Amino acid sequence: MRNNRTLYDVFLGYLIKKGNKIKAKKILDTTFLNLVQKTNLSLNSILKKILLKMGNIVEIRTVKRRRNTYIVPFAVNRSRRNYILVKKIMDSVKEDLTKRPLSKKLTDEMIRIIKGKSSKSLIKNKKAVKLAITNRSNTHFRW
Repeated sequence: MRNNRTLYDVFLGYLIKKGNKIKAKKILDTTFLNLVQKTNLSLNSILKKILLKMGNIVEIRTVKRRRNTYIVPFAVNRSRRNYILVKKIMDSVKEDLTKRPLSKKLTDEMIRIIKGKSSKSLIKNKKAVKLAITNRSNTHFRW
């Protein structure tokens, strides 16, 4: 497994279902082609903007200690951060129940993220940051 997986590779790995890499690559390529056409930005700048808007360095986990449950913020490395980012985006795309292709839903969600509009994944991201800030006193439970 490579350590330097790009955000594109993480999206591709998340979309592969039952080993159908060709279908996943087609969905992802269509999505990014639509994004490049609609935003007039290059693929690298699109991925960079998404990473800057959504890329947290903190993950929230629940830890049980002596019959109590605590919400604990954990620092994450780059590969875990990319996976969490992709998971939040794909979860918000899956919540969209309209009968449109996945590439259209993904394109719309990423455009909302780039433009800073109210997207579900940005809201989830802000909630995670807020939880991390309010529960920063629980960091000693990480060990």
